[in-house]
Amino acid sequence: MTTRDTTLALLRALARGSTLPELAETTGRSERTVLRHLARLEREGIRIARPPSGGTRERGVYRLRDRQLAEALVLTEGRE
Repeated sequence: MTTRDTTLALLRALARGSTLPELAETTGRSERTVLRHLARLEREGIRIARPPSGGTRERGVYRLRDRQLAEALVLTEGRE
């Protein structure tokens, strides 16, 4: 999977809302690598809603904050 493929898969998973393990499984990358990709996307201006940290064992959900972008990604999923 190329970096472009990883980024697109990550964006689509964020559009649906996914936990960190789900993001890792979707992209075929480790959780640590996914976190680095998320940080890169944020540096490039993509707004990501991260789950609250600390004190909980529940896996939080990562989502795109831009609903318009999220809807567009979900609509185009499967067209490729």
